[in-house]
Amino acid sequence: MITFETRYLRYSIDEQGNNFEFVDKATGRNLLKKGFNPCGKMVTKEKEGVELYPVRVSYQEPYLTVAYPEGRLARILVGVHDTYLTFALEQVSDEDFWSIATTLIQVDIDYTTDCSFVASLMGMTLNTRMCEYPGRNNCLQAEGYTHIFLEGVKAAVIGAPESELNGIMRQVLDEIPDGTMPKAAYSGPYAKECPDAGRTYTVTSQILTLENIDDYIDKMEKFAITQIHMHQGNMYYQGDFSVNPESYPGGIDEFKAVITRMHERGIQAILHTYSFCVQHVGKEVGNKYLAPIPHKDLGVYARYTLAQELAEQDDFVPTVENTEQVSTEFGFYVQASDLLWIDDEIIRFAGVDRNGFTKIQRGVFGTTISSHKAGSQIRQINSYFNYIMPEVGSELFYEIARNTAEFYNYCDFDGYYLDAIDGVFVLDGNEFAWYHGVDFINEVFKFQIKPPIFNCCYGSQYPGQWYARTRMGCFDMVTRGYRDFIDAQVKENGKFAESMYLIPEMGWKNLYPGFNDKLGWANKVMFDEDVEYLCSKTLATDACQGFLGNFIHYPSIPIMAGYSDKIRLYTKLKEENYFDSQTKAMLRRPASEYELVEKEGEYYFRPTYTDFHKIQSLEEGRNTFCAVNKFSAQAPRIRMEALYTADCYDSPEGQVLCEIDQERPVPFGEPLSLSCADTNGKRGIGVWIMGDGRGETVCMRLESPEHIAHGYSDHYIKVDFTGWRYYSFYEFENCERRHEDWAPTQMDYHVFTDSLPFYAVYSEEVAYDRLESLTVLVNRPGDYDIRMKSVHILPHKEIVLKRPTLIIGDQRISFAADLKSNTFLEYDPINNQAVVYDMAGHVLDRPAVLGAAPILEEGENTVTFIADCKEPYQKRVAVTLCTAGEVIRR
Repeated sequence: MITFETRYLRYSIDEQGNNFEFVDKATGRNLLKKGFNPCGKMVTKEKEGVELYPVRVSYQEPYLTVAYPEGRLARILVGVHDTYLTFALEQVSDEDFWSIATTLIQVDIDYTTDCSFVASLMGMTLNTRMCEYPGRNNCLQAEGYTHIFLEGVKAAVIGAPESELNGIMRQVLDEIPDGTMPKAAYSGPYAKECPDAGRTYTVTSQILTLENIDDYIDKMEKFAITQIHMHQGNMYYQGDFSVNPESYPGGIDEFKAVITRMHERGIQAILHTYSFCVQHVGKEVGNKYLAPIPHKDLGVYARYTLAQELAEQDDFVPTVENTEQVSTEFGFYVQASDLLWIDDEIIRFAGVDRNGFTKIQRGVFGTTISSHKAGSQIRQINSYFNYIMPEVGSELFYEIARNTAEFYNYCDFDGYYLDAIDGVFVLDGNEFAWYHGVDFINEVFKFQIKPPIFNCCYGSQYPGQWYARTRMGCFDMVTRGYRDFIDAQVKENGKFAESMYLIPEMGWKNLYPGFNDKLGWANKVMFDEDVEYLCSKTLATDACQGFLGNFIHYPSIPIMAGYSDKIRLYTKLKEENYFDSQTKAMLRRPASEYELVEKEGEYYFRPTYTDFHKIQSLEEGRNTFCAVNKFSAQAPRIRMEALYTADCYDSPEGQVLCEIDQERPVPFGEPLSLSCADTNGKRGIGVWIMGDGRGETVCMRLESPEHIAHGYSDHYIKVDFTGWRYYSFYEFENCERRHEDWAPTQMDYHVFTDSLPFYAVYSEEVAYDRLESLTVLVNRPGDYDIRMKSVHILPHKEIVLKRPTLIIGDQRISFAADLKSNTFLEYDPINNQAVVYDMAGHVLDRPAVLGAAPILEEGENTVTFIADCKEPYQKRVAVTLCTAGEVIRR
């Protein structure tokens, strides 16, 4: 038996190379996971690499020798410290393998119930791959790869009381030489010492100048925002970090003066870059790395050969290779570009045939149009996120990192957000994204002066980023399904940021989705209860908050202006640490709603419940629903939203979107081809469905090609009926169903592309002028007999609901209002007043209230909605009932 001990841990390996014990010395508990638990692993080079495990180990201080099959040996230097162990690869008998895990320990600790003792692994070199971020670990694995390099692979193993862990992590960090890992004063185990990490920030691409910065800050103060993420692209250019000469004619010093003014107003500046990318979109003249002579290290996606001389006037690029399979479809999430690079000229193409590239534009980005000899290399430039990528590990890759640090230093920024770093996988594949991403960050950290508040793209794929991180948990923008999205974010923060002792994030949120034709269709307004939900979860998790920049429009958007007092109060209470841990634990529970209340100068919470129902028809029987009141009998707050609908199913202006054979059961989960891809501006959907009465929920999901738009447009039908029934749809209904009818989509991130279905539900668009498929899904397995007629795409139509009325039992309340599509009515029973608003929160009417405030009894209540409406289309409305419990005093 080979045993290593620290003050808190006893770790033993048997002579066959199996882990024998990982013991908390204070309690005597062996925390190893039961079953096969080898101390190491080697993966062979075959395409489907074979995993080899130790057959024998021996120890002669300070070296552990691990023998693998076929006579392969690994010699590992073991360091025994007071509170941690280190394992460093010293030598292998040969490098004819893919990877080797020099440390591999599987433990079985349920950190959700007991964090008293923590197992953790810290990689100590850039080329050491960890399978989990340092923190509360169950898999302690340190792996080296021959594709990178093996020299120096090293990791620390910690088993200790959680109260001691942070201090031990700092000791390990001190052992790592400066410059070899991205260390800083507010990073990794020092993150919680950063006094400014919990601040609220905004992300903006708006050009900020000395003329407008004070007005911008005044508006920030309305929402307690004290940091600005200054996003690349408009103010300065990604890659060479030159500033926009039109906005800053005085150059970088004029740009820096804006940051100086921000500091004078107590505002911090965060440099928000696109990591190693080179900007080219939207610029007539390219980045210095593109023109006048393209940098030699621009990334290459594919290579071809010029078949014959290309003269300056030629408009066709002939190739030796057959190019008819080359795609001409490019987009944000599509690797490759429409750019060809021949000698020192960049050429854009829009077509291909078997003999070469057609529809070309010569000399783009300011490169020089010139002739090119037959046999010249044609390089198709590599791209992702619509930015050009450098070659991995090239001088350009590292130069952009140094440019980042130099720009940060000169302008006196306070932190970084390295966006787009999750696109690193296009440089060298997902297998090595973990290395190249952290390698880039480390190069930045080598040259920075001021310790930064650091964050970068969310993802479990890059554990080495922990050493640089101050914050973690930022999700991209959400435009619908706000509360499910927030719960998913809290869950991921608990799994990652909090378990590794970083500052969790709740960004990015748009307090208003913007004035455009997507409002009320693909993008939904945040109502007061959504903002309360966001603020309470942020407070509960001690997270920082990030808002996108449209808050500045609050003077013209009353609904958003109304959030400001609430946001400022929550921010103040969070900064004061006003509530105890028990209250925070209560608030953070998923799907739990609470409202902040003030009584006699003290603040408390009371539970609330938001009961949302969508009525798809005012036909008798379809306009009645079961409302739930979880509290004592009370008059609820009421919201009624008039929705757009679709024209009649047989409208001559309609089109068949998808042919479906009504004589056969609907095939669930199979993308169905469409009869028309372009709806010509129509957004209404009409469908007949024959129900089987079994209570399942069916989802009709529309999608566009991925290179065009990456979202889902979901429309739900609760099949609690039999026979044929007609439905009209308009707006995206993603995340609107009760969880028992349709489980909320969670983030499941292993590699970057895993995150795309999550954002497809909550954020991304669907292009109705480029539809690709309709998929019919069902919420649970079963042998269902669902029939549908062909789905029609129809003009969307406005309706007017006159005198909207709710009937609860024998109680009736009506409103003397004309409620038009994309407007809503709110009724407050306390003052017995109703107000009709447009989607920006402008008051349209204060209608008379007819009848007394209705009472919802505790439990289930039968509610019916009626209204007068002369339009021949199906009438649609959403009704929300809000109830509250007693104040919780602690």
